[in-house]
Amino acid sequence: MEARGNEAGFRFVLSLAGKSLRDMKSSISYLLIPLLALGMGFAVGRHSLRRTPAATQVLRLPPANVAISSTESSEPALSVAPAAVVAGSVVIDQLDAAIQETVNESSDLRRKAAIARLADSIALADVPAVLRKLEKPSARAVRRDLTDLLLTRWAGADPKAALAYAQALTGSSVRASALAAAIRGWAKTDLPAASEWIKKYPPTADRTPLLSSFIDTLAVAAPQDALTFLNSLSGVSHRGDLQRVIFRRWAASDPAAAAEAAASLPARDGQVLAGVASGWAAKDPQAALTWVRSLPGSDRNPMIVRGLCSALALSDPGLATEFALSLPSGRARDAALNGVAFETAQSDPAAAVAWVANIANERDKLKALEGIGFQLPDTHLKAALEAAATLSGGRDRDISMTPLMRRWAASDPESALAWVTKLPDAALRDSLSESLAAGLAEVSITEAAKFVSGLSETGARDKAVASVVAQWTASDPKAAAEWVARFPEGGMREQAMRELTLRWTDSDLAGVEGWLGSLPSGTERDASVATYAGALTHTDPATAAIWAQSISNEPRRQSVLESVARSWLQVDDAAARAWIESSALSDPAKRRLLERRRGN
Repeated sequence: MEARGNEAGFRFVLSLAGKSLRDMKSSISYLLIPLLALGMGFAVGRHSLRRTPAATQVLRLPPANVAISSTESSEPALSVAPAAVVAGSVVIDQLDAAIQETVNESSDLRRKAAIARLADSIALADVPAVLRKLEKPSARAVRRDLTDLLLTRWAGADPKAALAYAQALTGSSVRASALAAAIRGWAKTDLPAASEWIKKYPPTADRTPLLSSFIDTLAVAAPQDALTFLNSLSGVSHRGDLQRVIFRRWAASDPAAAAEAAASLPARDGQVLAGVASGWAAKDPQAALTWVRSLPGSDRNPMIVRGLCSALALSDPGLATEFALSLPSGRARDAALNGVAFETAQSDPAAAVAWVANIANERDKLKALEGIGFQLPDTHLKAALEAAATLSGGRDRDISMTPLMRRWAASDPESALAWVTKLPDAALRDSLSESLAAGLAEVSITEAAKFVSGLSETGARDKAVASVVAQWTASDPKAAAEWVARFPEGGMREQAMRELTLRWTDSDLAGVEGWLGSLPSGTERDASVATYAGALTHTDPATAAIWAQSISNEPRRQSVLESVARSWLQVDDAAARAWIESSALSDPAKRRLLERRRGN
């Protein structure tokens, strides 16, 4: 295994030249978003889809290997590989200007290409200083992508320093992404050493993204070795997801061998088969489709068909939609349409929206809308909302419109507000008010507050108010509390106070306790204190109990105290028992808690 690993490492280093930013990060997406990720990560060739009019039912776009010509697009064809930059050409003093140029790029694809070029232009000796500079708020737009690229380079030269930096980062998702980037860079230059290090890594939350990145890196050149390495590990969570990473890479280079190996696994894992299907589709769409059709029950397996359709959408969108629409009604068809929409919304949003708008079947349209919701650029949100508004009213329609409405309100509040106001369907207006308010609050809290204050008295209004309160509390909890205090008594005020308490508790315990202490005794204070105690039960049950004892209403106080005690018993049995025995809980409640605990 070791000799073979060394050979694999050598072949691996040669194979990774010119690897794009999106391709390097795709395997982490597969792992961290298990079902949604069945459609993510197949970004190769996405930028070269030519825009053409959409058909009514089948999305017709040219193959992904057709370049964009100057007559068909105002933007030139792109190359993710660094262009016109020399390593070390950007110095620290020039970084802010270089970042701003990157942020100003006209599309997400161009921005990612510019980030890749910028990363290559920074001298290796400057990487630590640049990473420190990226921690500033002004670099937020490029921080994650640029940090990961720089860490990959740094780890290739000094893995211990790069990994130490990544491990010191706060925020689980940020740290996981940085560690994955660092292990990727180390594996490129010293595969055996990286392998031994990761084998000894403790079973923390960081281990899974580390393993995913390392296994994906190894699988590019030696998928069989990657599978052998994975099988040698014990106590691995998400093993199926990691196998899928391997088989997706394997299918991209040798689909027949990958399919044969997948068939020999102890269990027919849908994720693994989906990985083979997606990898094969990128190499040979028709052969991949034929193979999937040969699998028993594949037309009813959401994982497999979504993996196939997401990849087909990049190479042959027409074939992808024809296959999706040929499936029987059910979860697999839903997943296939969602996958096609997800990918095409990134490559050609105008065609994707037009295609969705012309889908006749309401369920099909709904699932396709869900696929495009988070991918569309702001300029196409109105068209997508108009397509969604043609659906029959109901919860599913409203859910599909929520992310679109929130994004539009945040990017163009005046247009979004005017559009919602003119909707003839009063129920739809009410339903969209919460997401509209949330989007407005991202731009202007005062405008959002003004909007929700003018809504009619409905449950939707109360939810919209709570949404504004949540965002306002994150930035200025005292101002949010003053606003809520002016509300008339009733359900809206109670819901707003509950949201205020929860959000404030997340950020400033001393601040929320000061506010609770200032409230007059009564129903509203009791409700807010109960909310606060409930938020603390698992982290600080002793403090939760102290506050619960200040609730004035006797039945409510007993109920909250008993709830706190139950949680406390799970956290610290001895301390909880001692408190229960000396507490103001009723004798029947004490017996219930202590006897139940003994029974457990």
